[in-house]
Parts: sequence; C-alpha cells; structure tokens
Amino acid sequence: VADNVRLALSGERTTWSALFGSRDRITDGEIDIVLERVRLSAHRERLAGDLSHGQKQWLEIAMLLAQDPKLLLVDEPVAGMTDAETEDTARLLRDIAQTHSVVVVEHDMAFVRALDVKVTCLHEGSVISEGSIDAVIKCAARSQVHNIVSHDGDLEVVFLEYYRAGDDSPAPGEPAAETATDRATGERATS
Repeated sequence: VADNVRLALSGERTTWSALFGSRDRITDGEIDIVLERVRLSAHRERLAGDLSHGQKQWLEIAMLLAQDPKLLLVDEPVAGMTDAETEDTARLLRDIAQTHSVVVVEHDMAFVRALDVKVTCLHEGSVISEGSIDAVIKCAARSQVHNIVSHDGDLEVVFLEYYRAGDDSPAPGEPAAETATDRATGERATS
C-alpha cells in the first residue's frame, strides 16, 4: 500500500530518477500523512491486492491525494461497496473537500444524500438543474426528462460539486444558480 502511494507522489519522473534512487526523496512521513487521511495507516505494509474493495477505492483516492491535485474527479466511488464502506467514503470525501476541490459522479442516491452537497443534474451535456438533491429530483421530474428520473424517483446522472472553503459558490441550503430548465419553464429550483 505504501509503495502504491510512493509511486503516485508528485515529483521528478525521469529514467535517471527511477534508476538512481530518487525513491528515497519521498519520506515515510509524507506517505503516512496520505494514508492516515484515507484511513489506511493500519494497512501500510499490506499488498494492495489483499485489501477489500472499499479499501482499494480509498487507496486510489490516496494515490490522487499524493499528487496534490487542485481538483479530484471521482467517478462512482462507492460502486460495489458495503453500506459501512459507503458511509466511510462519504465522510472521507467530505473531509477531503475541506482542502481540495472535489467533483463526484455518482448514481447511488443514499450516498448523494449522505454527502449533503449541491447537486447538478446533466442530460446530454446540458445542465437540467442544480441545488439540493430533493430540488434536483423535483426539477428533473418537472422537466419530464424521463430517462433521467428512474421509477423510484432517483436520478440516473448526477454531478456532485464540492467547493473549497472560501469559494463564493452557493453552499447546501442556499439558492442555486438559474439553469437552462429554469429559464425554459420560468421556474427555479431552490436548494
């Protein structure tokens, strides 16, 4: 697990550095910080293949964090996870969103609700609505985009957006920006 994070850490990636020990420029402390953040410190010396499915997803997130990106784009992070792993992943992504911008694409509405963030619904590249999950579901249903809203009322395509602290974007509970659907229908979804 630690080796996976070590390989992902940002830094020089040349033939020379690979052959002549630049691996040592990465401290164990840096790796420990990343592993602690994704709750994998206890698995530091394990082989990645021995981790549970959820833990492998967290390792992937750790490898992203090791590169110190400005934006994390996470596609269906809880697919195939247990309920407990899904809850832990929601907590993990909320924690990461305190210091990084995070965009999550997800279909699991229980997970979306657990994140408690602004939701943007897209259809064929166009924004259908933005706001709380309930407002987005209501707006999608109102716009009669049947292939977006499934039989149980859950969205099939959802973009979740986190914003860094200090960003002037609306927070959950604040009014969302007007969307193309709002302009077309003369109504506006609220968060």
